Amino acid sequence: MNRKEFIKQSALISSLGILAPQILQSCNDNVFDPFKGKKLILVQLQGGMDGYHILSQKENDLLNKLRPTLQSPFKKQGIFWKDNWYFNPNFKILSELIQKNWFVPITNIGYPDYNNLSHFAAKDMWETASVVGDKTMYKTGWVGRLMDSQKLKPVWNPNPVLLINDDDTIFDKGNLFDGQSWKSHNEFANFDKIQEEWLYNYKTDNVENYNHIYHTINNNNNIAKIIKSLNSAKNIIEAKDMYGQFEIVTECIQKELPFQIYNITQTGYDTHHKQTIQLEPLALQLFGAIKKLGEKLTESGQWNDTLVFVYTEFGRTIAENANLGTDHGTANHAYIFGGNLKEFTNFNQDIFETTKIANNEYIKHQIDFREVYDKLQSAIL
Repeated sequence: MNRKEFIKQSALISSLGILAPQILQSCNDNVFDPFKGKKLILVQLQGGMDGYHILSQKENDLLNKLRPTLQSPFKKQGIFWKDNWYFNPNFKILSELIQKNWFVPITNIGYPDYNNLSHFAAKDMWETASVVGDKTMYKTGWVGRLMDSQKLKPVWNPNPVLLINDDDTIFDKGNLFDGQSWKSHNEFANFDKIQEEWLYNYKTDNVENYNHIYHTINNNNNIAKIIKSLNSAKNIIEAKDMYGQFEIVTECIQKELPFQIYNITQTGYDTHHKQTIQLEPLALQLFGAIKKLGEKLTESGQWNDTLVFVYTEFGRTIAENANLGTDHGTANHAYIFGGNLKEFTNFNQDIFETTKIANNEYIKHQIDFREVYDKLQSAIL
């Protein structure tokens, strides 16, 4: 169907007398406003990362007994942080970032439902901010609800949440708004054609539906313009590694593009076998990319207005298994990075408690992850 046939056949909302070309023109005329406010970068480590591989207690009889191989680096050359906490010597970079006041670990974070160690159930809890047994069980994401309430603005110019490499998420899904996926940028090359197909196939006399499709097209059209303008987009076809993903985010922030929350995902942390070989290259790449982000945003004067929150769906078992790995666990560590972290230092505790599940010892959480969400929201809104 050519453009002439399309215009002739389509009337998006006949009762309003609004034709598709007018919608297309107003979409193409839209220009976003620069965003100069506080930014949040959410980093999901999929698979259940073993935080105790990176930060552990050196003088802990239970840990030393049940994970002799994994605790060995801490006992031999652990880098002191505070109290009884030590960094794995292979993660000296984190000790350096703490000394720069760019990094705060959040120890033993988790949720009260210890009976469900499923990846999918745990991911849903983190993304909806609701736990089995709550009075209200949300089906929408915690950031999606912020967009629905219009606490995150601008909402439609474009949506203020950008997903860099994963659109299979719930956290950004609201009843009214969703985050925008970077992965779909290849579709924007022929966006005029996509707009025509949308408008031709979507006919309604409902004003609310008209507004929804208009704003969706408007939003996607703006995203197309933004992505085409990025230098990083010209060199990165698919941002798979951490440096590539953070390069996109860095450029978006430095150009004051209209996003307040970014989401980055790193996979590969379900370390049932040979954990050290699998986990350490991934985590070192992640922390190296965050350090580079901090350096670049410090140069541009934007690091103090940026927070990076790194989390995973659950921790690992206290005991290492026969394959020198660990299995699905409970509480874990999360990580906050940024240039101004004074509000987050009170989350650190030297408490190590366990709980029994099927006669096995698991780490008991000391901090409900939703407390950190509340703090993150208050810090950026």
